[in-house]
Amino acid sequence: MRRGAILKEQVERKAISNLVTFTFSLQADKLLRGYSAERRFDRCIVHIDMDAFYAAVEMRDDPSLRLRPLAVGSQSMLSTSNYLARRFGVRAAMPGFLGIKLCPQLTIVPPDFVKYTEVSRAVRSILGGPTGLVVMSLDEVYLNISKHLKERIDWPPNERTYWPHDELATCLLCGMLIRPGPRLFGTSAEEAVREMRFRVFCATRLTCSAGQFKLYFS
Repeated sequence: MRRGAILKEQVERKAISNLVTFTFSLQADKLLRGYSAERRFDRCIVHIDMDAFYAAVEMRDDPSLRLRPLAVGSQSMLSTSNYLARRFGVRAAMPGFLGIKLCPQLTIVPPDFVKYTEVSRAVRSILGGPTGLVVMSLDEVYLNISKHLKERIDWPPNERTYWPHDELATCLLCGMLIRPGPRLFGTSAEEAVREMRFRVFCATRLTCSAGQFKLYFS
């Protein structure tokens, strides 16, 4: 008799729990529908991250390092590695001696934070031109380009065309770029970001990755 009462109580509790869950689910759906109707996608934020920053600066300044597995740091700790070294599993925050075990041909160069700071400042001066900028580290920033995009729609082609030097061809295994001549960029967020990346490369000979996302506010 007691076992039956316990089972009955458990069934009733389960039914009540399901009812409560269902009720809250309906309320949550109603709230979400309301938020969806009110939200406005009017903020475009761009995340810029310099590619293998410290290693890229060293390879830029010493082209002989470009085709070698390279890390920046010391035997006790690596700050970063280039993409060739990463194929062997060499990563940031790894002891240098372990990196050499993974990749015996690894070249480790000591960091030069004064130089990296100067390059970072140059990048920020380019990215901070059209919009607000939030610095996360020497090689990473967030930009709010919402206002810039609204203004950019009305820009004529000459204001969206950029080419700093006639001699900017590069490569030489492999500084990239090569195709000479002015670049015309569009008015979309994707084109604005593409122009930013191009301007950064022209000024520093360094590449960066970028992605944009939109925030909504009710």
